[in-house]
Amino acid sequence: ARSTASCKGYKAPELVKMRDATRESDVYSLGVVLLEMLAQKEPAGGDDRAPSSRDIFLPASFKNLVLERKISDAFNSDLVRQSRKSGNERKLNAFFELATACCSPSPSLRPNTKEILRRLEEIAK
Repeated sequence: ARSTASCKGYKAPELVKMRDATRESDVYSLGVVLLEMLAQKEPAGGDDRAPSSRDIFLPASFKNLVLERKISDAFNSDLVRQSRKSGNERKLNAFFELATACCSPSPSLRPNTKEILRRLEEIAK
């Protein structure tokens, strides 16, 4: 069983005060997984080690990169090279925007599941 500490990187900020997960907090967790996919990073706590501060604050660290206009720094460099080579850089950026929207600190600003599916289908075209 995972310890509570190892799951913090996936927990929405509001779950610190609340006990039960909601649709919005599940969307937040999905956003963290999407960001990890883009960074090609191991899941937080996957090897039962204590999580680092980067694991816990992963979404904030990615958002800081966006605010600093260093979006490509958030991705694994091989992924960026491949997307540029194949002409899919727009799709990569759209996927990143969706992931960060899912990780909005405000639950009401996170996309709902229908919006997430619509945006994923648009990216896949």
